[in-house]
Amino acid sequence: MPESDFSSIDGNPVDPEIGGKNSTGKFYLPGLDGLRALAASAVLAWHVDRFAPLLGLQPLGYGRTNLAETAVTLFFVLSGYLITLLLLREKAENGFISIKNFYARRILRIWPPYYTILLISIPMLHFLPHTANWKIYTLYTFMLSNVAYALGIGIIFLFPLWSVAVEEQFYLVWPWVVSNSKNLVRTLVYIGTTYFAVKVGLRFFENDVIYKLWRLTAFDSLAIGGLAACLYSQGHRCLSILYSSWLQATLWLLLAGGVLFRPITLTSLVDAEIHSLIYAVLIINVSTNPRPLIRLENRLLKTVGKLSYGLYLYHLPVMAFLGWICPALFLSLNGHPARAFITTTTIYSTSLAVAAGSYFLMEKRVLNLRTHFRN
Repeated sequence: MPESDFSSIDGNPVDPEIGGKNSTGKFYLPGLDGLRALAASAVLAWHVDRFAPLLGLQPLGYGRTNLAETAVTLFFVLSGYLITLLLLREKAENGFISIKNFYARRILRIWPPYYTILLISIPMLHFLPHTANWKIYTLYTFMLSNVAYALGIGIIFLFPLWSVAVEEQFYLVWPWVVSNSKNLVRTLVYIGTTYFAVKVGLRFFENDVIYKLWRLTAFDSLAIGGLAACLYSQGHRCLSILYSSWLQATLWLLLAGGVLFRPITLTSLVDAEIHSLIYAVLIINVSTNPRPLIRLENRLLKTVGKLSYGLYLYHLPVMAFLGWICPALFLSLNGHPARAFITTTTIYSTSLAVAAGSYFLMEKRVLNLRTHFRN
């Protein structure tokens, strides 16, 4: 799951200024931790069914609705939005972007949990039936898990790492794009349209591994998030339309329908772009609109949002481990009318506890080192 360190770092909101600094001097945008919490929770809930065999159970079917995939799209849009916005602010304030500091901050945020999950999963390669050879494991080590996923050789309890790999590949180029672009809006439109044109070509002329890998790269969603950041930072006149209550209500209803039934689907070729546009508008509203239709600022959502990176990374290994050490517990739920609720609640609470332990015992201490890499 894409994760940024630029909002809700310590949970202290800015009042009354939106997009200002909190009491610790860190940049803050409200509502984004809430979005992360909702997206991570959706991924987990749908993965509990999709990967039910890890618990020795047969899927009930609701995990096939693609909600988890669209929730990951939200993370990509959110990442493009936050990264672009913060790089623009840095460029405006300092006249330049420190590439070295940017990479240092990203490494401190992304790498510790990522490589922790790789290390603790090594024993699982031996005692679980869903195993892989060390050559495949090497792809994960070098942040190429999206390649393994596209090739169909991914390790089942490490599947979520594909999106983290995409994030890291995005970070390799994005600060250079923002730093050197004289017209960032035009550049992002060019990136998005070029990406989509290549995707269309691959869909009709290759439609195999290369197409799947290109689609997973998701630079269209990241570019759409970047465009949203540009619109906000420039105070574009279209914000009055994007802030309108009728548009917010329509998009929230579409999102609710996707959760309760199935995400809107036209064709797999354009679904990601449609969802990305919807999410970009909602992100702008919850984070910058003085009068958002729905506010996502409360202690529970902010806490889960802060732990969402770990929740995203750890939930499948937690499922695999629990399915291995106590299979009888879950097998006894077969045919139980509350099976989905019980299994989801068990996995969610355990994964959240693991994520909290990871954050407070390791991640938070490492994140404190970022003070050495701020401009």
